[in-house]
Amino acid sequence: NSPKTCAEAQLGQFYRWAQAAGVTLPIDEKGLPAIAIEVSPLFATDEATFIQKWNSLDPKPTLDDDVYVGAEDE
Repeated sequence: NSPKTCAEAQLGQFYRWAQAAGVTLPIDEKGLPAIAIEVSPLFATDEATFIQKWNSLDPKPTLDDDVYVGAEDE
């Protein structure tokens, strides 16, 4: 594992969580999100919690490049 592969794995995880919550994100040729997003462990540590908290947000943040979804979004 390298810092690059760890970052890609984490980005892929957050992408899967977003997809499971009904969010559509662009992907690159490797199948990774074309934008950088990060989810704080204070917001969610697993997919089910992410979906529950994401669905309770009103309004929902726009997931653009370099977005950090944190506890302050609750």
